[in-house]
Amino acid sequence: MTRLELNKALREYSQEDMDIAKGEGQVAIAQTLKGLITLKYAEVPFIAYEVTDGFSTSLTGLMNEEQTIEFLMSVYDVSEVEVVD
Repeated sequence: MTRLELNKALREYSQEDMDIAKGEGQVAIAQTLKGLITLKYAEVPFIAYEVTDGFSTSLTGLMNEEQTIEFLMSVYDVSEVEVVD
């Protein structure tokens, strides 16, 4: 898999997790570099998300959609993916 393909897949996974969190209020995400995390949807005056760890400690504070995508892409565990450039 190339770096471009990996980044595209990670962005898609991030968007899917955000859609679930928006619909359900939150979603638990396993297999991250930070262990089990929870992505929570927050209805404040703008669309926002927050990530907490397994102990409900906030890892991020409120983030907009693009910040959330970037954060999730950085914590998904892709150590088993072979990247060829």
